[in-house]
Order: sequence, then structure tokens, then C-alpha cells
Amino acid sequence: MVYPIVDSVYLSLHSWGGVGAMKWVAFSNYTTFLSSSDFAQSTEHSLVICALATAFSIGIGVILAGAIHFHMPAHGFVRTACFLPVMIPFAATATFWTTAFNPFGGIVNAVLGSLGLGGHHLFLGSPNTAIYTLIFVAVWTQAGFAMIFILAAMDAIPSEVYESAMIDGASLMRRFFSFTLPLSRRMVAVVGMLELIYSFRLFTEVWTMTEGGPGTATEIFPTVIYKDAFLYDQFGYGAAIAVVSAVLVLALLVLYVRIFRPFKVMT
Repeated sequence: MVYPIVDSVYLSLHSWGGVGAMKWVAFSNYTTFLSSSDFAQSTEHSLVICALATAFSIGIGVILAGAIHFHMPAHGFVRTACFLPVMIPFAATATFWTTAFNPFGGIVNAVLGSLGLGGHHLFLGSPNTAIYTLIFVAVWTQAGFAMIFILAAMDAIPSEVYESAMIDGASLMRRFFSFTLPLSRRMVAVVGMLELIYSFRLFTEVWTMTEGGPGTATEIFPTVIYKDAFLYDQFGYGAAIAVVSAVLVLALLVLYVRIFRPFKVMT
């Protein structure tokens, strides 16, 4: 782990096309990127995806976990069905949803058309909707991950807690909000941190579905790194973007830990 990190920082201080000697440029790669439109767009898009994908994944995960924990009808099937997207390779998931959102023959537009809502929406082709379509796919993939861990935390709650609450006449909703959710809050916070990391480094789905487009509407740090380093052979510049991305992730994690305290020991 240490060597790639140190080597990336070292590479980011050079100009290198992948062949031949490296040229020392100091912090030129950083200043170029930080003053470019790529930095502003990548930061904005990454933060939007992080915030919405994490929030919706955790919210849906909590609802599903609570419903399964209290033995909703067919809860075993629901648990398996909701966790299934987690096990599907990201490339396969992205390919499926790219086809599903196709404006000509895609299943999503077909369903909307049958409901009288129009059947030729450019979900991935419009700058106004592309990023939210990607967020939907990210949530579809991540919600099952959140669900399974939060469910494990809920199932670990002693049954005596619920027995006492039921004796006092607490309804199911009261038991959920007063006991189940508070006693699972530490796991919810930890899973939220993992979801945030995953959302920030989203690449396979974005590259497969939009390649950062249309235009630059879904450009994020991983796509910019891939283009500059591997398509344009600017490995030093790409390494500098990667370092900036890592610093932003660490800053987000520090802020998240200070706010939600996922590792605080419960008393």
C-alpha cells in the first residue's frame, strides 16, 4: 500500500508520457489541474453523487432492513432479491442499465410510454438527467450492501428489549424508532462511511454508461484520471489528479467521522 502511494506522489511531480525519462515539473501539474474547469466540475459532480447516493442508499437500506427484521411478508425473498445487485459485476450492472435506459426500445422508456409519460426520454443523453440516472444505478447497487449490514446489527438486538417494549404497549413503529434504529446507529454510521468512499470512487458504472458525458455532465475524478493518464499519456498529470482526489476523500472522511462518530463506543 505504501509504495504505490509514495510512487504516485513522486510521479505527480513529474511530466511523463509512459516512455523515456521523467521531467521534473514540481507542482505544475497541481496548479494546472486546480485552475482548470475539470477540477471544479469533478468536485461538484463527485460531491453530488456522494451526498445523494450515500443518503438514499442508507435510507433505503434502513427501511429494507427494518421491514425484514420485523418479518414482513416474503422477507426471505426480499432480502435475497435486494442483495443480489451487490453480487453482480459492476460492468454487467452498467451494461444492463445502459440498455434499460435506451430511448429506443429500452425497458424504462417502454414502461413510461405505456403509462402515457412519453417513451423517448434521453436519460443518459441529457446533461440535466445523466448524473441523476447514474445516482439511481449507484443506489440500486449499494442499497443492498447497506441493508445486509444494518440488518445484522438489528438482529443482534436482544429480544428482551422488544419484550419489555411490547409489555408497555409500544407499537411496531414506536419499537423501530425508539429501540431498533437507535441501537443500530453505530452500524448505520459505519456503513454510511463505506458508502461515501464507494460513491466517490465510482468509475465502472460512469465510464460504461456515459464516459463522463454527455459533454462533461458526469465527469468525475476517476474518469478524468483515466482520460489524462491512459488515453492522453499524461501520467504525471493523472497522478496529480489522483493525489488531489485522495486528499478530498480523506477530508470528507475526517468531516464525516467528526459529525457521525461511527467508531464511538456506545454507552
